Amino acid sequence: MKNNPDIFFFFPLAGIGGTEKAHIDIVKALKKYARRVYIRYKGNVWKGFDYAQTQKAHDEGTALFDEFNMHCKTIFLSELFEAESLAQYKRPYFIKRIARKINSSKNPIVIFWHFQSIKEVLSLLNENVKLIDIIHNLNPSDNDDLDYLNISLFNRLNHRIAISDSLKTEIIAAYETQNIPEIYQQKISVIPHAVPIPEPVNKTDTGKLNILFVGRNAYEKRLDLWLEIANNCSDFANFTIVGPETEKLKANRSISVVGPITDNTKLNEYYAQSHLLMLTSLSEGFPKTIAEGMAYGCVPLTTNVGGISDFVKNNENGILVENKDEAFVINEMSRIINELYHQKDRLQKLSVNSYQSAIDHFSFENFKTKWLETIENV
Repeated sequence: MKNNPDIFFFFPLAGIGGTEKAHIDIVKALKKYARRVYIRYKGNVWKGFDYAQTQKAHDEGTALFDEFNMHCKTIFLSELFEAESLAQYKRPYFIKRIARKINSSKNPIVIFWHFQSIKEVLSLLNENVKLIDIIHNLNPSDNDDLDYLNISLFNRLNHRIAISDSLKTEIIAAYETQNIPEIYQQKISVIPHAVPIPEPVNKTDTGKLNILFVGRNAYEKRLDLWLEIANNCSDFANFTIVGPETEKLKANRSISVVGPITDNTKLNEYYAQSHLLMLTSLSEGFPKTIAEGMAYGCVPLTTNVGGISDFVKNNENGILVENKDEAFVINEMSRIINELYHQKDRLQKLSVNSYQSAIDHFSFENFKTKWLETIENV
């Protein structure tokens, strides 16, 4: 590296999720130059500010703190900005102190995701502070997503990282809609997720298929569809959900509800035991859980949304279902599961190809090299 940078990271949360795990990978890849990680909230404020103050929210929101802190000193800004005692005085003091620390660095670079994580500090940063933001998902027809895209910052950002080619295309389309000069399109790069690649896993034929979901209970995940498919296919598949723990899920006898898992070794055991990772999402960027599953030969069966088709090729290393109406998704995925139950050779071929795709696209070394090149050239 020609000019050793001082890199500061701003992220909104440190809870369990593919996005947060991707951020840990970035900090790990740039560990040599990482100076601080600032996490904005202890609790997820997007679930409501009252909920964000509860102990449950704090337990969820700090679940991956130790992993962040392992690679770089990590600080929760909410502990500084929303301090109960003399908050109105402490908040501006700490904001200025953080900005001063960044501004005083010789070659400062700030990497962030989501404007909410950096908005208090941004206006105090000097012009020589280089900014890189990360985009995980986007629906440019949605005005909220245009705000999420930080359109007003386009000429202040030195670079942008998208997690898939499809997402980059969507960002460029949003730029064109907003009449942003074409030169700024050259400041967008694609760096896919990174996952550990184990030795090939031999899937055990237990009779029934093992089908997995890993993720959040968010609206766009459409778990109601997932449950309908599980009910349809319970005679020839076992269904496991890792993450959400609602009463409705627990009451469904067709599925096993595991709850959140922070231990990667334990999570990888579920990927290794599962034949299919099934996602019924309405929208996605490119879910890290797909990359994680493919590394264990867990074949993605997923709606064809977002950047998923950049890496999952239908009937080659996974199966894509067009995102038509909900009834179509339920019926088509149920039909495919039935087929694969009777076509184990086909499933095995998909599994082998899935594993090879993980090697080709998601190795940590490739990920690290691309991030270091970005920092070198920014």
